[in-house]
Amino acid sequence: MKTTYEFREGTRLPKSVNPQRAGEIVIGLASKGEGTAAEAVVEKARPKKSPIHDAFTWDDTLAAQERRLGQARYLIGSIVKVFMVGNVDTEKHVVKAFIHVPDRSGGAGAYVTPEVLSTDEDKFERALESTLHRFNGALKAVRELAPLAPTPAMGRIKEVTALLEKAIKTLEGI
Repeated sequence: MKTTYEFREGTRLPKSVNPQRAGEIVIGLASKGEGTAAEAVVEKARPKKSPIHDAFTWDDTLAAQERRLGQARYLIGSIVKVFMVGNVDTEKHVVKAFIHVPDRSGGAGAYVTPEVLSTDEDKFERALESTLHRFNGALKAVRELAPLAPTPAMGRIKEVTALLEKAIKTLEGI
């Protein structure tokens, strides 16, 4: 039976990259149960005639800028505010210093402080929608693992699925 490959919903790859060919190339690079290294995929895509060439940014200046933007996102997301609470400042609380708020038009969005988020209902709603999207992604990932889980793990898979479903319903109700 032939395996069919597709890109998951929401994937942002050029139309010129065929999901069937991409899947066949990546599975072809996998070494007997060891998986496929990202480096091998990049090398396979490097020739201009490669069916997966267009999935990558080959302009080094642009690729470097995209990488730096990713590093900036990581840096911003890593910064937290630490404050002590309690009668004698015995309890340490840590909160993100910046929260990403997606742009309604599909742009990159921006990072805002918790204070801004708590006073701007529109920004809060967009941040909440983004959180809901991540929870749905986590639920989808768990459901994709479920058929592969060994029997001892099935109880945990079911429990996590139920918890995520409950959290999603709760978030949708806010």
